Amino acid sequence: WMPGVADVLKIAQGQVEAVQSKILAAGSRRIFVALHTPPFEELLGIPDASMIDPEDPPIRAFFRAYLGNRAMGEMLRRHSERIAGVVCGHTHRAAGPVDLGGFPGFNVGSDYGVPRGFIVDTKEPTIGISSITELVR
Repeated sequence: WMPGVADVLKIAQGQVEAVQSKILAAGSRRIFVALHTPPFEELLGIPDASMIDPEDPPIRAFFRAYLGNRAMGEMLRRHSERIAGVVCGHTHRAAGPVDLGGFPGFNVGSDYGVPRGFIVDTKEPTIGISSITELVR
């Protein structure tokens, strides 16, 4: 079964609403958000999304396929004061940490046979993020 466009939009909006409800339920606590797909272009793991030729449909389609729900990113930015950080994956390309407007974001970027991870030190007022390039030998 392949969802139609209307179904995909409904699913995406449902995901945004579900994550937003969890953010609001956290009250004044700052939280980390973990998502499978990148909600921001900065987390795609490519040098610069603006370098993608918009007139080259296969390249543009390839990278857009890896970008998750843009509405999710917009919602996260609206709640930036509550977000301690965002972590994602999906692309198999590491990115970050990058400043996403008040909170850090990073794409773990693990690939088959090359596991990766991050250690996050949440001591306020700053958050330290260290990459672990090899978790298993």
